[in-house]
Amino acid sequence: MEANKQPFDTGLCKMFIREYGPINPDHCMHIVMKMMSDYEIKIDPTLYGSLIYLCTLSSTNVIGEAVQILYVNLEQHSHHIKLKSFSTLLNLYKRVKKTEWIPSSVRLVAKNGIEKPEEITYCVALNACADLADMDSAGEIIEMFNHQGFKMTSQITNILIKLFGKSERAEDIPSLISGMKDANNAMNTYTFSIALNACAEGESNKTNDALADSIIDMYAAADVKPCLEVYNPIIKIYCRRGELSKALRLITIMVEINIKPDFFSFNALINACADEGNEKIGDAAIKLMKSSEVQIDLKLYHTLVRYYCIFNRIKKTLQVFDEMTEKGFTPETTTYTMALNVCCEVINDRLGLLVLKSLDEKNVKLTSSLGGAMIRFYVMINQLEGAYRCIMKMIKAGVVPDPNSFTLVMSESHKRKKTLMSEQVFGVARDHHVKLHFYDYRIMSEIYCNSGRLSEAVAMVDQMIKDGLNPDHLNFQKIVTGLCAAS
Repeated sequence: MEANKQPFDTGLCKMFIREYGPINPDHCMHIVMKMMSDYEIKIDPTLYGSLIYLCTLSSTNVIGEAVQILYVNLEQHSHHIKLKSFSTLLNLYKRVKKTEWIPSSVRLVAKNGIEKPEEITYCVALNACADLADMDSAGEIIEMFNHQGFKMTSQITNILIKLFGKSERAEDIPSLISGMKDANNAMNTYTFSIALNACAEGESNKTNDALADSIIDMYAAADVKPCLEVYNPIIKIYCRRGELSKALRLITIMVEINIKPDFFSFNALINACADEGNEKIGDAAIKLMKSSEVQIDLKLYHTLVRYYCIFNRIKKTLQVFDEMTEKGFTPETTTYTMALNVCCEVINDRLGLLVLKSLDEKNVKLTSSLGGAMIRFYVMINQLEGAYRCIMKMIKAGVVPDPNSFTLVMSESHKRKKTLMSEQVFGVARDHHVKLHFYDYRIMSEIYCNSGRLSEAVAMVDQMIKDGLNPDHLNFQKIVTGLCAAS
């Protein structure tokens, strides 16, 4: 016992967790950790279990210290911990991203426990490692699993497929699936869902595309019921590869065999059509989506707005905004931000102005990203005064624009010889302590030199140095030229 710590009644600590934990677990955790820091508390088997219970109730950001205490004290409690509690402990390791603690903990319980780890215990351990892509710890778990004489089941193989999909061993997934067939282990929709999702998350290249095709062929040959969870990653794979007609055909087949496509199915395809510039398939997908009565969520509405903006479908874009409002979806700042950014990319000033009008009518809250998109659009249509008003409106709303917005307006104002506008924007940025770019200082230095305000130009160069920016020869050249002319 440490000399500076007084003993504390273990029973009181357990009672406190039992009574207060369900009411306010995070605060309870804070107090319990303070107790353990300030007092000497004996962690008996019941308190050990109470700590596990409290961790399951508490937020992940407050349990780190408690989970470490559980890990450190596992050795003295490994002989009596129940497998159900032990599985919970393994998942707590995952929550605090400490899956490297799992192998040693499993060994302890296997050696000392009154209940030896069962197949389900190894599944929990391996799944935790798979979720965090911890290949090293997973390898140790598999080694222990095999040493205990357990057979490779469908459940373990499915977890391995998930693990391999997150690692450099994705190419081994087909052999795992073949092994299931050879061992007469039942392949199910989950098997192919996780395998194909792993392929869908990867980049489109020769190796990954061949892997995806191999798994799709195995799925077609397997006696597995068609389902949405398998078709959706296949759609994503086709879209990633630009095989849009295949994706549309698959969704059509889904409808024909009474598998109702969801928002994910159409979101992937419509987005891909926008990226590939394929309006024909995109329109066909939207028509099929409407006839299938798919429940459209906010993300899919965003995709539709983006799609119609890219193809300059002004009326359709505004209809989507109206439909969102009718269905109870208030178009968010992200919707407007995306729409304005697309209008800038495709140079659609008419639609952009209508979007700005809709934004103003609905009194949408300004954010840094939305304000940045508005400023960018105003600059694109040569309305620098509008861009400046937007900057001031953002500041009034308590949102300071990012440095790039100031640079954009200053740069365009300087190009159009609107010196006063450049000075106003620069002044606003300095007043609000925005960290400006090198180019902004150069613009102001040049403005001061051109107007004969050489002392201000010198002060500007000095300020650049103070702000950690190194003036180049152009800054000094203008000043020296001005000084020579003045003398």
